[in-house]
Amino acid sequence: MDSDRVGEHPRPVGASQAEPPTRTSRPAGAEPLPPHDVEAEEAVIGSLIIDGEAIFQIAPFLKAEDFFREQNQWCYQACLDLYQRNEAINQVTLAHELAQKKRLDDAGGLAYLSTLAAQVPTSLHVEHYARIVHRTAVMRRLIDAAGRIARLGYEGGPDVDEVLSRAETFLFQLRRPDTSSRGFVHIRGRGRACTLRRRCRLRPTQPSRCQALPGRRRQPG
Repeated sequence: MDSDRVGEHPRPVGASQAEPPTRTSRPAGAEPLPPHDVEAEEAVIGSLIIDGEAIFQIAPFLKAEDFFREQNQWCYQACLDLYQRNEAINQVTLAHELAQKKRLDDAGGLAYLSTLAAQVPTSLHVEHYARIVHRTAVMRRLIDAAGRIARLGYEGGPDVDEVLSRAETFLFQLRRPDTSSRGFVHIRGRGRACTLRRRCRLRPTQPSRCQALPGRRRQPG
């Protein structure tokens, strides 16, 4: 497991006090596992199961591929799909979404979803858990970039500047902000704003209620 150990963030209920599940016994000299925190991943999914609207806090920066365990990737992607369709997120809808994708059994079934929901007493810390998941994902990408840079060094090449430029590109891609989530809009909030704008057009005698709406310019006079 990476440096983000339990104790630095609220621990989900039911997590083992003796040996965290992300530490795996391995022979001496074996390659260490990439940075990850399975407890944080499970806490994110559990938080969404008990409070679907918690996704509003994390969807703009957390992606399904940020999860280390594939089953958690599937669960989170299903939550994102439900959110994008403006559908409720809970244990029943998540199970149905996974079943539609033929991944419910592979993800652990209803028993796994029930366990995740039982481990998290509140969704209050969902953003903190999500930040841990995101941070460990960045560390894994950094390790991958380092490997690709190392291969460039071993392969060499006649143009040193070109090799250095390619190496810088790998690192730049880690720093470049992800734009895939910029279009993530709170659908329900957007709907309320549109409704208010329609009412303002129908009731021009009360312009003061319209002036504070996002994207609407205040009319002079």
